[in-house]
Amino acid sequence: INVRGYRAIYDKHSLIHVAAYNSGNKQYVPTRLGLAMDAVHNIKRMYNIAKDRIYVTGTSGGGRCSAMLGLGFADVFDGAIPQVGCYFFTRIMSLENPKKGWSGRFNRPTGAIFRKAKLTNRFVLLTGERDFNRNETESIHVNGFKKLNFKHATYLEVKGMGHTNAPAKYMEKG
Repeated sequence: INVRGYRAIYDKHSLIHVAAYNSGNKQYVPTRLGLAMDAVHNIKRMYNIAKDRIYVTGTSGGGRCSAMLGLGFADVFDGAIPQVGCYFFTRIMSLENPKKGWSGRFNRPTGAIFRKAKLTNRFVLLTGERDFNRNETESIHVNGFKKLNFKHATYLEVKGMGHTNAPAKYMEKG
């Protein structure tokens, strides 16, 4: 994510942005997830942070990773803002073509972690009107989060935007 575009928002809301170098799509997904978990562990040691304000975000493949982390590790993260890419843990049918769908990409969280994800955590699925992942993202919102009664799940679609980072005002809204 291009932090420069979001710096004013992070400052306004007293947020710290942490990102790993060389953690793009060419990196093995479990390694990417581990880097995010490691970042949370270390940032808690380095700063006195609010324990209920730890969010994960990413763009495209990073958005997919942030969705997995936000759901699968709801005890570590308080929410996720996947941008122009998202995964869910169960098969999702397309809103545009009921014969098409996407397989679940990770195991469903269980017990207290799943309850926290559904009742407390916040999920903002951010995509663009022209993003090639738009249908999948919107379908995950409707046929995943909403269908399973997640309390705090929002879908934001940026008019005219393709497969790129959302404008800063949408990140702030999220």
